[in-house]
Amino acid sequence: MDAIDFEWEDDMALKQPNVVLVFGDQWRAQAFGYAGDPNVQTPHLDRLAGESIHMTHAVSGCPVCTPARGSLLTGQFPLTHGLFVNDVTLGNDAVSIAQAFKGAGYDTAYIGKWHVDGQGRSSYIPPERRQGFEYWKVLECTHNYNQSYYYEGDSEEKLRWEGYDAIAHPGGRLTLRMRPPRSVIGNCIGREICICARMFQSR
Repeated sequence: MDAIDFEWEDDMALKQPNVVLVFGDQWRAQAFGYAGDPNVQTPHLDRLAGESIHMTHAVSGCPVCTPARGSLLTGQFPLTHGLFVNDVTLGNDAVSIAQAFKGAGYDTAYIGKWHVDGQGRSSYIPPERRQGFEYWKVLECTHNYNQSYYYEGDSEEKLRWEGYDAIAHPGGRLTLRMRPPRSVIGNCIGREICICARMFQSR
């Protein structure tokens, strides 16, 4: 992903910080330019890190894809949320990170690999199984990064990222235009956003 741009409409002032979680499969903590690794070039993530909180002591309770994602989404241990192996469905009984942020007035987005639906790795994921995320460009799971597919919004049409998916999502640049609905504009001035973006590999 080359960049994330935020275009604020109606002179909306930020009252809370934006929250962007970027996570990848099997990405070592030191594999960033800002961490001093000479083997990788991560200029955009380096710039983002310079403007962000960098947590250096995070530990996974179960370093397997689906259980770790379930914990990130719910704040629960794998044996609590029920995902202790891959390709299992995450239930809706916990408050997800998206629901918590939405309750605090944030808009939410998820882009990339989901891997907590458990209904087939290339199957469409309906809104009621998205844990509260609104903006949606997702596929359950793939490891074919040069022929990677996704579903956008509520459409059941399978779309394909052009080229290597970590570079392609979403078209190299994500621009989010924040405009509250007119019917509730009095309550939405200063609406913020929470994004979970999944990157497949560093380059």
